[in-house]
Amino acid sequence: MKKIFNIGIILAAAISLIVGWALITPYFTVKRVEFFGLRDIGENEIALPFHYGDNLLLLSTGFVEQNILADPRIERVKVRKRLPDGIEIFVVEKTPSYLLNCGEIWGLTKNGDAIPITDPRKISNLPLITTTQIYQPIPYKKVNEPSVLRALKFANKISDENPSFLDKVSEIISRENGEYSLFLVQNGIEVALSDKSENPLEKLNVIMNGLGTEEKDVVQIDLRFPDQGIVRFKKGYKENKPSSRSS
Repeated sequence: MKKIFNIGIILAAAISLIVGWALITPYFTVKRVEFFGLRDIGENEIALPFHYGDNLLLLSTGFVEQNILADPRIERVKVRKRLPDGIEIFVVEKTPSYLLNCGEIWGLTKNGDAIPITDPRKISNLPLITTTQIYQPIPYKKVNEPSVLRALKFANKISDENPSFLDKVSEIISRENGEYSLFLVQNGIEVALSDKSENPLEKLNVIMNGLGTEEKDVVQIDLRFPDQGIVRFKKGYKENKPSSRSS
């Protein structure tokens, strides 16, 4: 029993020496920091809660991630240690899913964060959400204008239910009284909607599939009314009057 006790003391002492050495040796100090995924943010713009020369073993990756996420431009981050002396930082920047027209052009994430557009050449071919209200976003903060949020909710609905259809949308204009218009890319057709429109995507698909060659002469599809869709044609088309179609 005494022999076992002595062995335990020796092991504890050895472990203490190893731990003490690991905490003071330059072998485990931070010498390399590698970033992955950065697009518009420079490496030197990210505030890190540690310095070169700090002991890598004592760093908390969770603490580093929390500090980096304090930057409002960053959506997600993952930090990994690479022994003996490296740290890898994987960053996902906030990027727009839509463009916002509120007098000037901003980017807009699916969560409603406003992204400044500093270089127009980098603007992607994204659906444009236009508000008729005077509104000035705050960079990297959530938009709080109800008209924008209403159109954003509908755009997200399209994105979730039928992502490929979103590629056909050029603009969503949010109007007063809970109404908004969706404009299609190829033919410029306006789709009139309201907050009370039920299953608008299903109705629209049914109507579009039934138009055939007449599609080129359509100027508006009105889905604001229950249980019907109204198709309006170009001036001078056929009898030059609105044509109602059941949805």
